[in-house]
Formats: sequence, C-alpha cells, structure tokens
Amino acid sequence: DNLNLAATTMGDANAAKYVKVVAAHLYGGGPNTVPASYSTTAGHAVESWETEFSEKTSDGNIDSGLYYSNSLHNCIVDHNFNAWNYWWLINLNTDDEGLCDSSGTPTKRLYCLGNYSKFVRPGYVRIGATEVPSAGVSVSAFYSATAGKVVIVAINNNSSTQSQTFNYSDLNVSTAYPWITDSSRNLVQQTSVAVAGGSFTYPLPAQSVCSFVASVSGGSTPTFTYTPSKTFTPTSSPTSTATKTNTPANT
Repeated sequence: DNLNLAATTMGDANAAKYVKVVAAHLYGGGPNTVPASYSTTAGHAVESWETEFSEKTSDGNIDSGLYYSNSLHNCIVDHNFNAWNYWWLINLNTDDEGLCDSSGTPTKRLYCLGNYSKFVRPGYVRIGATEVPSAGVSVSAFYSATAGKVVIVAINNNSSTQSQTFNYSDLNVSTAYPWITDSSRNLVQQTSVAVAGGSFTYPLPAQSVCSFVASVSGGSTPTFTYTPSKTFTPTSSPTSTATKTNTPANT
C-alpha cells in the first residue's frame, strides 16, 4: 500500500478523471487514507479498495481470524475504505493462506470475516459507533433503511470475557440476535437478547468476533459517518458462464 504510486496520476486532472478506485494490497505497509484531493482533482468520488491480503496463517486457530477481522475494521473504520477483499478463497498450494484449505474445508478466518460479510450486505452504510468502548474491544455498526436492519460487529481481542453495553441512538430496536465466532464456535447464532430503553449488555467471549443483528422499527433516521460506502465487505459471487457485451459498463 503505497500512495506514492497513485500520487502522480491523481494530481493530474486529465488523468485522474479516468480513475474511479485506488486499490491497495497490505503486504508490508498500510492501510493509508486516500486523500480527499483525489476526488476533487478527478471531479467525482474516488473510492479506496483493499484488493488483496493474506499473510497470517494458522487457519485452525482464532488468532488468524482476529488478525484479519482487525485489518478489515482498521481499513473501513479508521481509513474510510469502501471495500476489503481477501486472497484467496481455496488454498491451492501448501502455504496455509486460503479461507479454505486445499481440500475446501473452511478455516477460522472465513468464519471471522463472515461475521461481517454475512450481515453487512450491499446497500448498507456505516453509521457512527464508539470504536473502542473498552480496552481491547473494537466496534463498528452498519445500517440499511431498505432492509430495516442495523448490525453491530464487536471484536474482543482480550484473552478473557468482556461484558459490554451497547446503546442504540435514534434507532428503535427491541431485540438483538448475536452470532459468535470464537475458538470453539464458527458463526453460531445465540439466544436473542432483549433491548430495553435502547440498551443491552452482552458478555463478549474471549478472542471473538460477535455480530448483533437487529430489526429497526420507526424512530428517526440515524446519523451516517462521513463517507458512506455501497459495499464494505464484498462477497464473491462467481457465475458459471461469463457474458460478454459490446459496450463496457461501470461496476
């Protein structure tokens, strides 16, 4: 991730107007926040995508899953990235870096990242949340007016359970549904939690990623973060047959 590679192009209005996305890998550096000047020079919004990352192995252990969950959180929350992509889905050699091993068995990394991608779907935007409500805990939140849902994702990096209180502001929520990935569970739904007075408290398991999914009814519109994104955690959707068209289309 080296913005110097993009600086010349994005400083030239004649060149920058053709650029929609500045992409980055995270090997040996980054993430870096894409300067707002890029969009100004280009004359349109320039998105920031992390397009490849895989270096922390130990697929059977939760530490690898936490490593990539924290990377995703850092890119999206701290640096306003619009997309975060993992490399690769199925491991085709012996380096132990796939989301699945060479036989197709899912790794702990896959489930930890699934705490985001299963619930934060296209059309969701990131909304304001206290990023570090407790030492060792990282929190982000996402909302879809169309789906009528709000999703909180909490990473507990601590080696012990952390009791954490969550408060909804400007969102009318009555029940939250926790999904947990930790050393013994792989994206497993838990018993629902009642929300009273816009608040609930939950024991985040040691070294875990927890998603709290809730339906929103009524209430005022939540305040969005500075840069809403169309898709924060993309999920690959391969098709069997590619379709060619005569006219290129933006995606």
